[in-house]
Amino acid sequence: MHGYRLYFLSSEDRIRGVEQFVAASDGDAIARSHRILSEQDTYPGFEIWQGARLLTFGRRGDLEKPWIIGCTS
Repeated sequence: MHGYRLYFLSSEDRIRGVEQFVAASDGDAIARSHRILSEQDTYPGFEIWQGARLLTFGRRGDLEKPWIIGCTS
């Protein structure tokens, strides 16, 4: 299990909130983050980090796509 951080970003790409959680894999972390993001409509952007590694990032509309926008892996 690894620790991940989901950052909620404003329309100016400023961090406005964070949720920390553990997940078994990057795929599980992305899936969990997408569930969390789908339950809120306040913040248009997001970043998912594992330690010092940026896993992925994007905008609200990216959640409906079957691929991950901005994947850094």
